[in-house]
Amino acid sequence: MRDLAILRNKSGPIELGEHGLERVVERVGAAAGDIATLDLPHPSAAARARFDFEFPITIDALAWLPIGAALPAAWATSFEETFRYTVAETVGWPAGSGDESAPDDVVKQVSFLHGSEGYSLEAFRSNYRHHVGVASKYMPALWQYVQNDVEAIHGDAPEAKGVLAISELWFRTTDDFVDRYFPSEEDQRAFSSHEDFLDLRFATSFVCASTRPKAGGGDD
Repeated sequence: MRDLAILRNKSGPIELGEHGLERVVERVGAAAGDIATLDLPHPSAAARARFDFEFPITIDALAWLPIGAALPAAWATSFEETFRYTVAETVGWPAGSGDESAPDDVVKQVSFLHGSEGYSLEAFRSNYRHHVGVASKYMPALWQYVQNDVEAIHGDAPEAKGVLAISELWFRTTDDFVDRYFPSEEDQRAFSSHEDFLDLRFATSFVCASTRPKAGGGDD
């Protein structure tokens, strides 16, 4: 299990124009190894445009941390935590051994998911696990996939409430994410037909750059 902290940039929205994101990366430094991982908006405007609309949750960055750990000091100078979740990981599939890609080109999508009315938590999680096979069948460009069950919410922000799961989806290249998210409209329709358990009106997706997860996921 681990924590996911939702962060706001202290100086306002992150500049995403030429050199803007690079300055943020220089300011906050590198990821803190195995201690914590920072997800920042992806530098590709085309990648960000796939989910370029207003979401219930406002995110400038995400920090994946050990349970109860404080935000690393180098990051706390630039970001403030609005709330966090404690989550339990289930790895759908990791990248294969030796299956590398250029880190700056990898796209990660982090999606915060609500359940549809009438689904118990048990039924939601059963459908969520089934979704691994659905994604494997209809999203062949999806390189790595991790599901996170929300076990606890920390903070009083109203937008934090109701999130039952957080998905991490990695695409090997920006082109895979932008142009080959689904192989066809038919695949997209078939994929969507399995999402009745999700209330997508309240979903939030953050398109970011991040480090690779370790094969096998985190501690239980």
